[in-house]
Amino acid sequence: MASAASKMAFRLLLPKLHTRRFCSSVAAADLPLSGIRVLDLTRVLAGPFATMILGDLGAEVIKVERPGTGDDTRTWGPPFCGTESAYFLSVNRNKKSIAVNLKDPKGAKIIKQVNLTNTE
Repeated sequence: MASAASKMAFRLLLPKLHTRRFCSSVAAADLPLSGIRVLDLTRVLAGPFATMILGDLGAEVIKVERPGTGDDTRTWGPPFCGTESAYFLSVNRNKKSIAVNLKDPKGAKIIKQVNLTNTE
């Protein structure tokens, strides 16, 4: 059985727990970019990371991917979460996703329609 002195010494060695919150819930309407739509035609690293930040700030981000295969980074791994790579999931949070063939004139028309529709 531990003595009272050793229990006190152990408590002094433990770091104090911080009670402040590092993240708080913010209503989407209160975010600086709410009401703004961003079409994400990027892939791999810098572009998806930049649009992820825009999504974090409240923008509606729509990621446009190739039909069939999607973004190359979906298969980068391990690690995987289900069938998608953790890397892909980490830089594509707060995004909606559509698959459009940009080489087809119908695909360009779809992108224009998505861009022109109201964000609300």
